[in-house]
Amino acid sequence: MRFASSGLEAYEEAAWILLQTDVNAPNQWPDMNYAIWAIFNPTVRIDSTAQAWIDQAQSQAKKKFPNVDFSLVMIATPVDINAPPTSDQEFMYITPEPGSLILLVSGALGMARLLRRKAIT
Repeated sequence: MRFASSGLEAYEEAAWILLQTDVNAPNQWPDMNYAIWAIFNPTVRIDSTAQAWIDQAQSQAKKKFPNVDFSLVMIATPVDINAPPTSDQEFMYITPEPGSLILLVSGALGMARLLRRKAIT
């Protein structure tokens, strides 16, 4: 669904559910995913657990999402915004925190150094 056609509230609710993946067990993630799909496409059939996620998101929306940092959530959209919405899909993802990125980069540099040292000998 297009960014402008569903309103910011739907994106905030979906982003709130996505952010809950950081604090909930992986076995909850499928229901969270179905809940997000249902927010943007009401014809998606969901079970009561997925509906409970939507209900929680709507409850948080009424409270204006206290203590939620939406800057952690990125939305990747198609480049051609004028294309018909039939085949386009948006993706939401959580940006890694700076500490995780530093750890990843330092580990990659360390591995590269070891491989280079091994190649020289």
